[in-house]
Order: sequence, then C-alpha cells, then structure tokens
Amino acid sequence: LSSYTVDFANALYARAGELLIGNPCYATRKVYVQLVSAVFEKYGKHDQLLKILTDLFTKDNSVYEIDGSKQLYLQDLSKLVISHTDNNAEFLEISLTSNYYEVQLEAINFIESNRIESHNKSLTQIARSDNEWTYVRSKAIPLVDDYAIS
Repeated sequence: LSSYTVDFANALYARAGELLIGNPCYATRKVYVQLVSAVFEKYGKHDQLLKILTDLFTKDNSVYEIDGSKQLYLQDLSKLVISHTDNNAEFLEISLTSNYYEVQLEAINFIESNRIESHNKSLTQIARSDNEWTYVRSKAIPLVDDYAIS
C-alpha cells in the first residue's frame, strides 16, 4: 500500500471506464474495486469515481445472476460505497434489500459496527423472512428492536 503514488491513483481513476464499466469480467472488476478501496484509504475518496461506483452498483445489483464472481464483486463494491458515502442511508437500504446475501451481510455488518438505528424496518423484514438465508437472518436478529419468536 505504501508504494501507491498519486500518479498511480490518478491512472487507476482514469481507467474506470475500461477496467470497470466496459469490462464484462466480474473477477477483474473485483480486483479493480479492491485497488480503488486501498487508494481511497490512503488518499481519500474521489467523489466523481464514487458516484460512478454507486451508479454501477445500483445497475449490477438490479439483475440477479447465479455467478459467484459477480456476488463477490458486488460484496466488495457495496463495502467500498457504504464506507465512503457521506449520506449512506439510501444505499444501505438498497443493500439490505439486495438479492445477494453477501451484499446484505456487508450492510448488516456496517449497521452493527457503526450502531446505526434507522434501518429497523428492513432488518425486521430480513429477520422474519423465511426466504432469507438463515445466516443472514441470524446477523439481523440481534439488531432488531422488537424481535420476538412467534
């Protein structure tokens, strides 16, 4: 990480179209997102790229596919956007209602570690839904104010 320079960061940002938007390979997209995440940690967020990443997440998350590399890419992308968006309430809501459990878990972990209390309705829906994966439900249940076994 210490070897990343400002020039590297700028080159990485400049290639977003090629390496992320125009690239059908989710494994490559995942690596790009991981690099951007490391650069954001060192130099701070890049607002224009963060907007592109947010829009791309919304687009890619809206089409469900059974594709492990897409699921892991969306997990990393959601983690990056959640942690660097100033007003992330709307994004957290989108993540909580995602069809991808990896994305839901990232949102739940962020809510838990940052003690955010404004998403109780979505967390309650996850905790009570028989359609959600049991592990995701188990992470949501402790965060629900009025969870009772019925």
